[in-house]
Amino acid sequence: MKWWTSCLILLLPLWSPGQSLSLDDCYQLARENFPVIKKQDLLRQSTRYSIENTTRSWLPQLSVSGQATYQTDVTKIPVAMPGVPELSKDQYRIQGEVTQALYDGGVAKTQKALLKTGEALQLQQIEISFQSVKERVTQLFFSILLLDAQLQQQEIYKNNIVSSLEKTKAAAQNGTAAPVSVTELKAELIKADMGTAEMISDQHAIRETLALFIGAPVPARLVPPDPPGPDTAIRRPELGLFDLQKKNVTLQEKALTTGWAPRIAAFMQAGYGRPALNMLKNTFDAFAVGGIRFSFPLGSLYTYQNNKKIMELNRRELDADRETFLLNTRAALTKETNAINKYTKLLQQDSELIALRTQVTQSAMAQLENGVITTHEYITQLNAEHLARQLKNLHQVQLLNARITYQTISGY
Repeated sequence: MKWWTSCLILLLPLWSPGQSLSLDDCYQLARENFPVIKKQDLLRQSTRYSIENTTRSWLPQLSVSGQATYQTDVTKIPVAMPGVPELSKDQYRIQGEVTQALYDGGVAKTQKALLKTGEALQLQQIEISFQSVKERVTQLFFSILLLDAQLQQQEIYKNNIVSSLEKTKAAAQNGTAAPVSVTELKAELIKADMGTAEMISDQHAIRETLALFIGAPVPARLVPPDPPGPDTAIRRPELGLFDLQKKNVTLQEKALTTGWAPRIAAFMQAGYGRPALNMLKNTFDAFAVGGIRFSFPLGSLYTYQNNKKIMELNRRELDADRETFLLNTRAALTKETNAINKYTKLLQQDSELIALRTQVTQSAMAQLENGVITTHEYITQLNAEHLARQLKNLHQVQLLNARITYQTISGY
């Protein structure tokens, strides 16, 4: 395409052998330097420990308890029986119990799934937060490219002034030009040097800011990106977040069912006390008992239906948020598409304007040499050509920036 060829012709002279930096390099460096990105490994480790803890709920659970009591009365046999002593009112017991879960109603499995989804949600949030950094890096990158192009054009402008100044000096020595013409060109050259110094200062500040984002020095050469054609597909990380949030709602809905599912466990108790299992034996003795324990918590059934309705409402809210996000994203993409079309047309007009301005400047130079016009009039025409070229530089970078912004918005 003509605009892209023109942009490359404009920026190629700025490239020289040596170190360079592309926009993709900036993205990668900024990602590595982004402090929140460093939380990803921490989140993964935390989730791994939590999942391990959930898995360990299937390990045998050991508990130890003991008690010493004094009671006002004890069990008595109303008739005297030889060999059956009266029970003591002070009683003691210490026991240990081992419980092995056999069926937990799917609680552990659901908790693992929720932990994994929670981890994925937090990681996706980090990706979304990086989008703003990516946009800022893009802005800084293209600001440097624009200033590079403007500095290049500024040097061409200064060379034209220097050339005109040398010719005017010679003409003044020959008496065909007024000395004030030399003074006016010298003043214009100083003005151009001031403009160059200002651009260099601005670019230095932008480079330092970009260096902070990428965590590395910015080399002299930045390689302009070569974006592909516009893609209508939207691949933003926010869409992945909406999908994960819906998945999380589904898991929470499943967890409601596990709240009232039955639990089955095997247990074994062993202890020592007075009395033991034989209540008619008033001496310290060891004891043991084992079996299967079954529980069915029904209290969560009272709120099950309402909680299920809440989950459905949450799911609908996420669908509404997703549609709103897509609408805003499509509107932003339409804006960038219009910008691409605008700058493409402006570049065509820029080329025509520069061609005309160049002819006018060349004619003015000839008239200045022949004393037909004043130096001020010549400078006016030279500035008009310089402004036209700077506008073209601006439109070229703006077009490239609009194409990259389109990619960023679409999630490319």
